[in-house]
Amino acid sequence: MHSYLKKVIHYTAGNIANKLLLLLLLPMFSRFLPPDEYAVYTNIMLFFTFAALIYILGIQQAMYSYFNEQKTAAYQAKLISSVFITILISGIIFTTLIAFFSEKLSLWIVRDIQYSRLFFWVGITLFFNSITSICLSLLNVMERSGSYVIVGFTQNIIFFILLIFGGMNGMFSIIYIFKALFISTVIGSLLGIFIIGSIHRKLPDARFGIFSAKIMLPILRFGLIMIPGTIAMIILRAADRLMLTHLSASTIYRSLYNVGIYSISYKIGSIMLFLITLISTVFLPYAMRIADKEKAPEIYRTMFSYYLWGGGILGFFIILFSPEIFALLIDAQYAVAARLTFIGVISTYLQGIFNLINVIFYAQKRAGNIAVAVILGALINIGLNFLLIPAFGLYGAGAASIFAYLFIVILNYIYAQKEFKPNYKIGYLLITLPLFGIAMALIRFVPFTLISISFKVFFALLFCVGLYLLLLKRGELEKFKAMIRKD
Repeated sequence: MHSYLKKVIHYTAGNIANKLLLLLLLPMFSRFLPPDEYAVYTNIMLFFTFAALIYILGIQQAMYSYFNEQKTAAYQAKLISSVFITILISGIIFTTLIAFFSEKLSLWIVRDIQYSRLFFWVGITLFFNSITSICLSLLNVMERSGSYVIVGFTQNIIFFILLIFGGMNGMFSIIYIFKALFISTVIGSLLGIFIIGSIHRKLPDARFGIFSAKIMLPILRFGLIMIPGTIAMIILRAADRLMLTHLSASTIYRSLYNVGIYSISYKIGSIMLFLITLISTVFLPYAMRIADKEKAPEIYRTMFSYYLWGGGILGFFIILFSPEIFALLIDAQYAVAARLTFIGVISTYLQGIFNLINVIFYAQKRAGNIAVAVILGALINIGLNFLLIPAFGLYGAGAASIFAYLFIVILNYIYAQKEFKPNYKIGYLLITLPLFGIAMALIRFVPFTLISISFKVFFALLFCVGLYLLLLKRGELEKFKAMIRKD
């Protein structure tokens, strides 16, 4: 129990620090980049996210299912070496392809060839990012929470410092941002290699350069099955912004302006990612370790219910305080985006529910179920964007995103219930989703005044105290601790 709480503290502190750093970057982006240039940055970073997952061939997801396939140090030593060899080869191939197609990528992603030179920095950054990602994945699955946090935080703090330096010295620009990202990623990858190398050397028969096809083939089979689903998940996340670029206005400037406004609102709404990151870094490795134990279904159900309520409450307050968050952090030229925050909140909240439902598929090595659901969700998102963006603009893109996420949640819940009977309490959604609607109505119709701000702060404090007392009275926290102590 003490070890588990220590990991929770590590990951929580690290995630708070990293998310805070990224949140503090928003005032800089909104100050130095107009909405159309922020849209260029957003679209290229969406491509970066897409390409990063291709680079690692689905191995990151496969680690959860296969790292402990054989609980021997010799097996793990060979696995680590084999994974790095695979990633280095794939990284060289994909980076060369990005350099070769840089002009076409620039035209497709931002509708302007002048940004093609950025893809040189994107390509080499992706190469080093794939190394960092695999290092973090290995540290996570080995439950080395302290080292995991150090690597991630070091990379983010260097990126943050470089951008602060650029802003203070009049150097802040699109090209400078990607150069800073390159430098911070290289440093993060070198630190990750150093830590993984020190762990690897202590394992028996540990030598980098050893490749085991017997180990890698099952990992790649699992990972490659996940790639279409992973690509579809990125499309699910990014289709609204990419399609706004092409469908929301007749001119490049106006369409990029719309994407910039939409993206900044989505970024604020994605504060919810804090909870999802905790689930993937803390709960998922633990869930895989106990998957074959009798208590596993009970813990899965409890965590699912906790997320439904905890995520719903957090999302409610993010929407409720979105005008204040924008006034505090975001430049006035983006003020109109505050009313769109609900899109990022609800979409991210539903993504977290989907991830928790999928824990049982990871445990059963059923990657196909996850991939099929996400592919269908991506196709629905694309279709709805085509229909809704020309008619409803930014709100049409948001509606498409929310409906697509809701579809994949319901689909995989039905399948999981049919196959494994986890008995997740999905009905709580009928309470939490209307909560978001109440928050949306409040920010739309209650004027932004000092009195309304004071009332919201008082209500939030009162609510948190009441919730804590209720959980204490019902003994919910003690029950969860008791379940973990059985491990």
